[in-house]
Amino acid sequence: MKILNIKNLNPAGLNEILSFCLKMLSDGKGAFLIPMNPIKVMKARKHPDFQDIIDRADWVFPDAVGMKWAASLLYGEKISLTPGYRLMFSLLEQAEKYGHSVYFLGTTNEILEIADWKLREIHPKLKIAGCHNGFFSEDEETNIFREIANLKPDYVFVAMGEYKQEKIIWKLRQVYPNAIYLGVGGSIDLIAGKQPNPPEWIRKNHLEWIYRFFRQPSRAPRFKPLPIFLILLCLEKVRLKAKSRKPPA
Repeated sequence: MKILNIKNLNPAGLNEILSFCLKMLSDGKGAFLIPMNPIKVMKARKHPDFQDIIDRADWVFPDAVGMKWAASLLYGEKISLTPGYRLMFSLLEQAEKYGHSVYFLGTTNEILEIADWKLREIHPKLKIAGCHNGFFSEDEETNIFREIANLKPDYVFVAMGEYKQEKIIWKLRQVYPNAIYLGVGGSIDLIAGKQPNPPEWIRKNHLEWIYRFFRQPSRAPRFKPLPIFLILLCLEKVRLKAKSRKPPA
């Protein structure tokens, strides 16, 4: 499905993504999964390298309600959403079940330590191959990537904020391509309890972004591209309507 500049959106759903990851690992291959939301759509329009990474990803899935609205507006389709943090939690459960190992890259040492402790409590059989904070120089990057390659984790979760984490994953995959990679933003904070999980009714209605907005008003500038996203969707809808009315040559 194409939503503006995102040409490879796959809204198949959580279970399909989980099965895909198992299949890739059983084949000795890795994959790059990217949760997609309107802010990333707009950021990719400004940064060609980000757009190129998205175009080459193995699975780009709708993560936010704005993508659901976009699909409905443009194509009249109801698509399922897979929030990135829910996918991460499900992949952790799957990793524990199948004996796969995980690695965490990003956030702070404090949060990583708390998350490690809580994960070992919730998933006692989960193999945590290692972790590293997200504050490192380009000189240190090579050694960190080499360490990850030596540990050979099956899943690598990168928590460094959108765009930056996708760039890190792209570079890391050149060194170690045989893992399932997912950029998880602030999801490790949820595991550590540094950010509260939204109430069930908010999660059910995919309104997590509103919940986070009111809890962290400082995030307001992040939402500035959303009106432009809406305008672009309306223009695209007009274009698609005009195209459908054009008589065949």
